[in-house]
Amino acid sequence: MSIPLHTILSYFQTGDFPTEAQFAASWSSFYHKDETIAMDKITGLQSALQNKTDKSVYEAHLTNETAHHTTLAKLDGSNLNDINIQAWKAILEVDDLPANIATVDDLNNNLYGNVWSKEQSDALYMSVDEFVQNGKIRADKIEALGLTEMITVTETSLSAFMINNANYSYEKNDIIAIPDGAGNHSLFIYKGGNKTTAGNYIVTGLTNITIAMVQGLQTALDGKIDKPTALGNYFINQNGTTSYRAINPTVNALLFWNTTDFTASDIFYNSGKYGIGTNTPSEVLHLNNGRIRAKAVVFDENTEVLPKQLTYDGTNRSYYGSDSVGVRRKLMYQTYEDYLALLSLLTDVQKDEIRIKNRKTGETYSIAQPRIDFISPPILENTNYTQGIVLRGLNLFLDTTSGTGSYAKLKHVSTGQEFPISNISVNQNDPTYMTFALNFNTMPLGKYRIIVYNHISGLQNIDTVELDLVSTLTHLPIPNLTWDKITGSGITVDASDYINSTGFYVNAPNQTFNGNSVALKSSELLTSGLLSTDFWLTISINQSYITTAYQGGYTLGLMPSTTPVNLTMGYDFGLSYNPGGSQNFIPTNASAGNITASINRLHIIKRANVITMIYNSNNGFKQTSFAYSNTIPLSLAFTLGSLIAPSSNNVDVLAKIDSIVQL
Repeated sequence: MSIPLHTILSYFQTGDFPTEAQFAASWSSFYHKDETIAMDKITGLQSALQNKTDKSVYEAHLTNETAHHTTLAKLDGSNLNDINIQAWKAILEVDDLPANIATVDDLNNNLYGNVWSKEQSDALYMSVDEFVQNGKIRADKIEALGLTEMITVTETSLSAFMINNANYSYEKNDIIAIPDGAGNHSLFIYKGGNKTTAGNYIVTGLTNITIAMVQGLQTALDGKIDKPTALGNYFINQNGTTSYRAINPTVNALLFWNTTDFTASDIFYNSGKYGIGTNTPSEVLHLNNGRIRAKAVVFDENTEVLPKQLTYDGTNRSYYGSDSVGVRRKLMYQTYEDYLALLSLLTDVQKDEIRIKNRKTGETYSIAQPRIDFISPPILENTNYTQGIVLRGLNLFLDTTSGTGSYAKLKHVSTGQEFPISNISVNQNDPTYMTFALNFNTMPLGKYRIIVYNHISGLQNIDTVELDLVSTLTHLPIPNLTWDKITGSGITVDASDYINSTGFYVNAPNQTFNGNSVALKSSELLTSGLLSTDFWLTISINQSYITTAYQGGYTLGLMPSTTPVNLTMGYDFGLSYNPGGSQNFIPTNASAGNITASINRLHIIKRANVITMIYNSNNGFKQTSFAYSNTIPLSLAFTLGSLIAPSSNNVDVLAKIDSIVQL
């Protein structure tokens, strides 16, 4: 509800204090800007709107083609009748159009007339004013006339020119200027076709025309340069003046610019190949007597083999170089395996030479792969004291100085546990010899292999020889041996021969004999009970003067105690020594080496049902193994072979039982 204005004013008279309700009522009596005013609240609005035309009705009237059609003419005049049309003609003073009226194209409405418009005519025809000035043809308009080029010839008649037309290069619409010898020319336009037919040359009607007669022609010609008078290759040089310069390179030579001319370079082309410094290249790119410098060279894959060539073989990702005869070798070791493959092609002599070259200054140590043939003793007792070990083999003179990298260590066969050896002794004068001392008390029992590494060659031994560490070694007493001995018929026994409780000594008779000359056999050495267990028997052998005079050598070994002594008795196991120093193990017939040293030792070791025999001396070591399960008591036996010719240096053999150990 609104409050009358005079009432609102009374709320705010001087000294009055309007209440909250009066203040709110005052403001509520007016419309706020954010409020909309209803149409019925505006006095006279409805009546005013009634006097206005509806917008939709008005817009429909504007687009209604039939509105006022009875009083107004349509734009296209479609509502005019004949009376209206005649009235319009009379007012506009327009009569009917004649039948031959000219019309032009109205392309916007797709209407086409029967005559050209001005623009079309200008495009078809040339204005004389544009091409002629002061009665002369403008030189700059000759091309627009279709006279693309004026050909000046030396012949003085058209017929003579046609005969020599091949000497000139011209085409359709070109002007042929034929001189008369007096400075004037006759102009003919060549319209195309056979160049020797006079009808194909149109006489221009302009004869005796001089350059001066064509306005601007002399100026235009002055801006051109004369063509070279001689045949050849040219370029236009503009350096203050414009002129032709000849290009006359060497045949097949690549050109280069020297700031004034194009001249031949040292690069030549010949039958698909390029040469630098040579005009007869033998390869696709041939650099003669020079060097190539580049940041990188990328090789395509190439497996061909030609002399003096570098190639890349993608099948194994390797670079190759060939020598002057085409032998191809790898240039780069891409992998460790490639390096090993190269070493496999070297001979042992070459490998040794490489090892020698790897020595440092002053080094005299072994350079080849270490090798261990024998460990002495091969069996050790696990006791709490230091025991010495002797290794015999090859290339054992190592630089054992601390920090050099060479080492020796024991490796347990079953567990793989390793034990370093620190107190190694080697001998420069005897590289087959190495010793060390070790307390084995804290080491586990079992078999060990010794690993020796040489830092100079980078090689270590193949660890196959074994050392056996046992809890107890029982040294058995050597039996008090007795001997049976026989000799061949007619053989005189040397007075120096003797036999005792642990061995024998035999000096071969100094007489010719065909067949075994002496045989010895001891009483029981190994009992049945010992053969049922494990044992270690050591026999020392001292020999001298073995020559080819002894056809049969000698045999030393063990045989059944029950077999009587005889010159042809057999052996269960032992050694067969042949003239010249070679010998073999019995029964395996494996080589026991070619040992000529006088002092040797034969080790016979039985573990389980396997016997291992080791034969060693200062000059070498050999061993063999075989199965053996017999428990028949065994005796030591010896047979001396035949003598071919007497000698003052006859063979001497001394054999002695060193020890018997029960394992």
